[in-house]
Amino acid sequence: MHERTHLPGEPWRAVFLNSILPGLGEFSAGMPLRGAAFLAGAIGLAAALAARLYAFIFVPAAATGVRAIATLAALAGALFLLVVGSFVDAYSGVKRRNRERGLAIPPDRRKAPWLSATLSRFVPGLGQLYNGRYAAAGLHAGIWLLLLFFLHASWLFAAAGVLAVLSMASAYRDASRINGGAETFRGAFGPLPRAAVAAVIVAGCLPLPALTGPHLFRVHRIAGGAMRPGLLPNDRIIVDTALYRLGGIRRGDVALFKAPDRPGQYYTKRIVGMPGETIEIREGKIIIDGEPLVTGGVIDRIPYRNYGTCCLPGETVRIPEGRYFFLGDRIENSLDSRFYGPIPLGEFGGRAVKIVRPRRRAGPVL
Repeated sequence: MHERTHLPGEPWRAVFLNSILPGLGEFSAGMPLRGAAFLAGAIGLAAALAARLYAFIFVPAAATGVRAIATLAALAGALFLLVVGSFVDAYSGVKRRNRERGLAIPPDRRKAPWLSATLSRFVPGLGQLYNGRYAAAGLHAGIWLLLLFFLHASWLFAAAGVLAVLSMASAYRDASRINGGAETFRGAFGPLPRAAVAAVIVAGCLPLPALTGPHLFRVHRIAGGAMRPGLLPNDRIIVDTALYRLGGIRRGDVALFKAPDRPGQYYTKRIVGMPGETIEIREGKIIIDGEPLVTGGVIDRIPYRNYGTCCLPGETVRIPEGRYFFLGDRIENSLDSRFYGPIPLGEFGGRAVKIVRPRRRAGPVL
């Protein structure tokens, strides 16, 4: 039986694998204990960072001050240092094992195929630049940046990840050819299961928005005063744009919907009427299905008025299925469902979760 010479010979392959998941490089080079340590550390730090970040963004009562930001920064810094440390450990560990086994990289090799693939792993085109393929480098980088930053759709972010994989394969192949070889990126993993390797690489190279959707949340600036005193002009709020795609719409939520008369803009109002209900504004109160609405919240304290063209004095409006009735808290200065009618769910922009700026007003949206 011949010796498998591909395993510990290439330090940059271990670095490449660790760029996808810390510890994989050590596992591939026969250092399972070190790999397990880096993998466990990365998973633990990533889980802690994700939990803190979720609370910071989506939990209304969670702190958003300097201490919370410092905690996030510390966890992100620790994860970054662990990843960089795994790169150094994998590279030095493979070189050490090469020396122990008497293996060496050919001295006449002009380019390192795995280094070129690693460079294109981070930014498509960098590997081509390293290989001296300047036109290809500009083409790969330009398409990737266009997909990633200017086209906001989940499948286009996924396409950016696929482009990264193709760029890595191309960079590896070019470096191999420059060295006079013909090894392909596909065949560079030896006996490792190619389907598993391909799945890990593709998942590792997908930009995060491709896995979560490009609009999981966003920061929105309040432009008008229709939601005073809860929301003031120039307040910055976190908007959960995923929740309403999963259901969970509640009466009393402060939510965004597309402005019917201002393309590209959103209005921020409060949901007071649900699909299938009848709604009437009578003597300053909201009447739902013939009964005064009592929520125990903000809605009960607002003296509502009949303005606009919908829900006029004495008029009862039935809310169609799939639509919701919005009203502003500052009722005399609000363009809402009294003017536009019930708003379809497809026009929603998300639920307002918390105020993040100015800092003195930071807290949940009530």
